[in-house]
Parts: sequence; structure tokens; C-alpha cells
Amino acid sequence: MRAKKPEKILIRGPNWVGDAVLAIPAMKAVRALFPDAEITLFVRPFVAGLYAAAPFIDKVWSEANHRVWPIGFALPATSETVDSIWRFCCRILSNPPS
Repeated sequence: MRAKKPEKILIRGPNWVGDAVLAIPAMKAVRALFPDAEITLFVRPFVAGLYAAAPFIDKVWSEANHRVWPIGFALPATSETVDSIWRFCCRILSNPPS
């Protein structure tokens, strides 16, 4: 039996501009794997503008929200990013395919 593809995905993006730019290929790979999912990127406010018009991200959040996503990615996989994703997701993939 094949697993159902998630309808919503939360990505906890990097905190710094250079790391945020380097994470773009991984985010594009997530979009390629889940083309129909609604992908929300959670980042700090000073990085949010970098993704404002990104076609591979549906929503950009710079504030916490109490919604729950079925799957989440932490970029990079540090204790801070994984901890912030853990609050919102049931399953975490800290090393998404690229």
C-alpha cells in the first residue's frame, strides 16, 4: 500500500540570508516531490522577504502558528530548527532529498 501524499508541508527555513539562499535547491526538491501540497515556509522576519515571490513556496510565515502539518522539513537540521518544527508536525524529515 502506498502512503498518502501530504496535503500540507511546513519547512522551517534557515535563520541567516546566506544559509537561506543555499537551502533553495532543497526547497525546490521538496516542491518537485510534492507538487500538489501546500508548502509553508517558517523563517525569521529578516529572511522572509527572500522568499516572498518564490514559486516553490505557497506561504511564508515569520511568526509561530498553532496549526499542525502532517510532515515537516528542518533546514538545516540543527537542534533549534528541529525543535521548532517538532511543535507543529507529526513527522519530521531533517534531511530532505535534493
